[in-house]
Amino acid sequence: MVAKTIFIFCFECDEASQSDRLYISKLIDYFYGQRPDVRPVYLDGKSKYNAVRVISQIKKHQRIIQMQYSDVSIKTIYFIDRDAVVGKENHQNKTELDKIVSYCNANCYELVLFVKEIEDIIGISNRENKVQASKDFILIAEQKLVSLDQNKLSKDSPNDVGESNILCILDHYFERIK
Repeated sequence: MVAKTIFIFCFECDEASQSDRLYISKLIDYFYGQRPDVRPVYLDGKSKYNAVRVISQIKKHQRIIQMQYSDVSIKTIYFIDRDAVVGKENHQNKTELDKIVSYCNANCYELVLFVKEIEDIIGISNRENKVQASKDFILIAEQKLVSLDQNKLSKDSPNDVGESNILCILDHYFERIK
């Protein structure tokens, strides 16, 4: 029997907005027809990827999950915006991203990258993003998903605006329906 998989998703956004969580859950539901068991961690900015608070939350989730289930697989996935097209990023952004990649590799965490931002992937404008708390936001996100280019979401190394490796990573855990 396959062990139950529970995910710890580390979102770059803060807990108040939860925008990244909403986009990613809609994307998973659309492409995989899944609603995985997820424990969220909100970074409140990518520079806090290894903050004591974040590490504590991940470890707390891991302990609780292991206490609740005897046969469980825990997968931690970070969702990070690149903020710049490859080759056009400043030294600080590149250095920070390199550190995040190293950190995820050292801890056996998956890393999903969005170029430049997750909103660029889904095609949400700044105006549409401001209505995220309303029901209109859910409808807008769902409508945008239909026109997504799966090839742009399946890049091993996303480099250009609107590209991501999200489907490459999630394909390890779910079977695509679209």
